Amino acid sequence: MVFFSCLRERTIDRSLRKHSQRLVYRFPERPPHTLVESMRGVGMKVWGVLIFLIATAAPGTAAAATRYSIINLGTFGGTEGQATGINNSGEVSGSAKLTGDLTSHASLYSGGVLNDLGALSGGDLSAGFAVNASGAVAGLSRITTDAAGSYADREVLFSNNTVRDIGTLGGTEAYAYGINDQNEITGQSYTASRSAHAFLYSDGVMHDLGTLSDTNHVPPGTAQSNGADVN
Repeated sequence: MVFFSCLRERTIDRSLRKHSQRLVYRFPERPPHTLVESMRGVGMKVWGVLIFLIATAAPGTAAAATRYSIINLGTFGGTEGQATGINNSGEVSGSAKLTGDLTSHASLYSGGVLNDLGALSGGDLSAGFAVNASGAVAGLSRITTDAAGSYADREVLFSNNTVRDIGTLGGTEAYAYGINDQNEITGQSYTASRSAHAFLYSDGVMHDLGTLSDTNHVPPGTAQSNGADVN
């Protein structure tokens, strides 16, 4: 089952959802034009929110007597990092800036170590958005597309020390927001006509999940949808 939303206007909306003692950061329902925009205003604030919500419990609950440690997950030499997902083993996906703060790489915090997941060949910027039980991370990696320096954000799977570009729905960009324990991935991808549709990546195939009818939408054919999570 894929949880996704259909949009009839272009909005940027951030929200937090808490499951038990886990925190999931929901990225904009329509991806921003650049990865830098998706990271802007998040940075250390997201690290802090993630740790704070894990380290506290509602008064009157059985968990209220439990004491927790606050852990700084670190960076790759830069000054900021962000956490975007956590699994039941306490592994945390996200991204962190490299020395000099000029770029960021996708990260996986596991076993007390912040691991650099790298980026696709032809790019040096990446981010992890969700992690499954086996530590596989869904995210994106930015690549340069021409000599003039144009770029595209590609949806990727970070797994077994590899970075795999899993394609699009015909457009140049895609964003991964959720992954399940079968490595099925959901998110949003542009089509060849530049419409943004929710997708499900399963068994090596990108499936277009479509949108609601947009007969009354102006201009026609511009309704959008986005896959936020998959079970």
